[in-house]
Amino acid sequence: CLTMSLSPLNKIILRSFLRHARNLKKENGCLWVQSFPKLQEFQTYSTAPSSAHIKTFVDQFPEPTHDFLMDNISSRRIDSAELRRICTVGFRINPLKGRDDATRLALDCMKVMNNQKRLQDSTSLQVTQDITVALSVIYDNREDDQQHHLPGFHSFYYRVALENNADFPVRLVGRHWLFKCAEGTQEIEVPKFAPGVLGLNPIILPGECFQYMSMVHLATPEGSME
Repeated sequence: CLTMSLSPLNKIILRSFLRHARNLKKENGCLWVQSFPKLQEFQTYSTAPSSAHIKTFVDQFPEPTHDFLMDNISSRRIDSAELRRICTVGFRINPLKGRDDATRLALDCMKVMNNQKRLQDSTSLQVTQDITVALSVIYDNREDDQQHHLPGFHSFYYRVALENNADFPVRLVGRHWLFKCAEGTQEIEVPKFAPGVLGLNPIILPGECFQYMSMVHLATPEGSME
């Protein structure tokens, strides 16, 4: 979200960022910065400080913008006002001044934000007692994946992230999921209080995020998970 000067093209880029900020405000939501789930992460898990996820997000942007973004993003939850401030200040302080490729770098930043918007559209976010639960879903139409694809079914990978913003540790003791196809019929249920995830009962310390990735097969190309 940084560029050299407010040339006509750069004004268009800035307006694009600010439009995204306005949309967040209309939706009473926030941008929860994250990386795209990778299919290779299926049946894997990780625990890392939330700051590491912020750095992963920032690393998607062109290198000259990294210091500015790290100094101005303190949380994975960026509301509309903060996003607007970051974008506006980023354009005004001209950290790329003197670079011939400043506009190209700004366009690269816009691509990253557009990708975040697409990921945001497939992510459900819920906060309860300072614990953020984020669910991101990927539809997998690779029929040549014989290991995971079932003929006649549609494959969905989902990543669940639990971020502890409380001042005390928490333990994941169980889960309960309902998967439904497009018609609303129930396809699969992970029973209430099903123990842990992937055979684990992780302890999540304050400031840490635990996430894991799994998959489900549905009879329709659309569905829901709750």
